[in-house]
Amino acid sequence: MVVGQFVMDMKRLAGFCCTLMLVAASLCPLLAAAENSAEAVGTVIFLAGEGRSERDGESRLLALGDTVYAGDQLSTNQQGYLHVRFVDDGLISVRPDSLVTIEVYQFNPDDAAQSRVRIELDKGTMRSATGLVGARNKEAFRINTPVSAIGIRGTDFVVYATEELARLSVNEGGVVMAPFSTDCLVDTFVPCGGEASAELFATVAKALLEVRAGEGYALVTSDGPTPDEINPPHPEESALFENLITRARGVIQRKVGLSAPGAESYEDGLETARRYVGEVPLVQEAYELGERESDLPFVSDRQLVDEPAFVWGRWSSYSIQSESAQSIASIRNQRDYAVLQRVFAMFEDTPESRVMPETGRATFSLNSYEAYVKRGNNLESAGISNPALVVDFAQAEFATRMDVHAASLPGVVTVLGAGELTSEGFFHSGKNSPAKIDGVLSADLLQAGMLFEYQVSPGVEAVGATHWVDSLSLGKSVSKSSLY
Repeated sequence: MVVGQFVMDMKRLAGFCCTLMLVAASLCPLLAAAENSAEAVGTVIFLAGEGRSERDGESRLLALGDTVYAGDQLSTNQQGYLHVRFVDDGLISVRPDSLVTIEVYQFNPDDAAQSRVRIELDKGTMRSATGLVGARNKEAFRINTPVSAIGIRGTDFVVYATEELARLSVNEGGVVMAPFSTDCLVDTFVPCGGEASAELFATVAKALLEVRAGEGYALVTSDGPTPDEINPPHPEESALFENLITRARGVIQRKVGLSAPGAESYEDGLETARRYVGEVPLVQEAYELGERESDLPFVSDRQLVDEPAFVWGRWSSYSIQSESAQSIASIRNQRDYAVLQRVFAMFEDTPESRVMPETGRATFSLNSYEAYVKRGNNLESAGISNPALVVDFAQAEFATRMDVHAASLPGVVTVLGAGELTSEGFFHSGKNSPAKIDGVLSADLLQAGMLFEYQVSPGVEAVGATHWVDSLSLGKSVSKSSLY
């Protein structure tokens, strides 16, 4: 009996283990798919000093253009300034010696009820300007500090937090703040009301809203330093927020260019270019059009038009002396952002609405450019030859080719990219594109501005900003007297 019972128990245990294995086998692909399907919720659009992201126990240094995910804990050092733009056009500025956790960031552009945001300012100072989630579903947007919950009323505000204090000022709109309690839980999304809460609107001059640990209520006051006085903003923060909040919202394309991982070596890049030309017909056309141009680098500005529709500047992390160099700060107060990448931001005058043709095709000639080989934050000047840009309106597609020359490169690097043309006139590279491309057409469709990034080899990238002019508007041929 004892032996028989033992055998039966072993059989039951074996059956239980098999069941567990079957469950695990069915769950693992689902869990892996869920992890692999994680989508970026934001992009680093400004960085000075050091910013880091920690997720699932792994820490990484951030760079301009890096993506941010729900679950990321963002931190800055004592000289660090980090600005993130989210998928719904929301913005945060993480100031020096601060720690911010993106707990939840879900944006459903088709169903506001399915969108929700919760961000925690663990310590330090953060500025927040709510995007479409806050505009469409205010009851599902929450900023937490160690001692309080902050709900919004369509808002741009600055908050400072420690373990003992949360203090904020409002630039635009209004907020409601309350201490955590049984009526105001940490893990919800709705704003906390009730007698312990207090509201503050930007119309109340020189007022602050604060919660202190252990006091059990929020208080509107004018005593004490403001968050800006405690932890001042970067000189570029105000203009950047103003541009993105007011004039540039709707101008900046929410979608950004994608690209393949990049070449592992110079030789690998040559093979990738050869294969890509053979796979994509429009790329082949751009490649062949580029062959008709000169193999020698063009001058940086051919002056084919009197008034270019686009200008560009470099982020402060990449400020070097150059005749063609402009800082973003020097031009952004006069123009709106059009497209952004890690090294450059491109601007245009106050944009007009664009109507894309449903048929036809346009080719563009390179007018001006600024190109570099990038190693870390170091830039080496580069030239461009064999340029071509083709836009197919009927297929809503584009393709481009440029050859990049630099003294440190083992040879000429062919930069190829292709992707979609949106109904608003923006174009962005697809996932199989060797180069990351972001660009836009002018309102009259006769000019184009384009930024590119291409990994030549790990740690080495070709980057640049370019301005193009419709070839037909220039005549059948363009004088090549402006070549080196």
